[in-house]
Amino acid sequence: MFNSKDVQELIDRDALIKHEEGGYFKVTYVSPDIIAVSPRYEGGERASSTKINYLLAHDDFSGWHRIKSNETWRFKEGESLTLLIIGKDGKMTSIKIGDPEKEADALLEYTVEKEQWFAAFINNQQTYSYVECEVTPGFDYRDWQLGKKEYLIKQYPQHTTQILKYSRDEAIKRDDFGAEKESVSFVR
Repeated sequence: MFNSKDVQELIDRDALIKHEEGGYFKVTYVSPDIIAVSPRYEGGERASSTKINYLLAHDDFSGWHRIKSNETWRFKEGESLTLLIIGKDGKMTSIKIGDPEKEADALLEYTVEKEQWFAAFINNQQTYSYVECEVTPGFDYRDWQLGKKEYLIKQYPQHTTQILKYSRDEAIKRDDFGAEKESVSFVR
């Protein structure tokens, strides 16, 4: 059985820090290639892609959020997680990311299209799920928005139960969890 001590060892091993939407992460790649982006992006340019390793453990979850770029989730280790995605048509889709050899309905990777609201949770809260997330064009905090439950419920009342269950009204502050003050940069 996987326990909290094992989670802490994984966090320490990979130098993960608390993520504002829940879970833990580490920037693993920022492309040196800077590209011009459409006017919807503040600042006009981004790295062509960025990657993070992302960990969810036990009952933690990734709160509802959206970004202006596509984000591909790739399974690395542990157990499966579920992505909940509210499409531009307002319909909710559930995607299981995991090892298809262990769970036939799991996908090794899935891309959440830009500007869609999404959240994630572990399917077996006794353990953890460790994934890689790649954002193209590259991630920039100016492109990230945490979903406020009142706003999301007003827009998508048919999904109230899931919105309430996986909402964070405020971003988690890394300092609240004793992590070193570290500047996390997605820009070269």
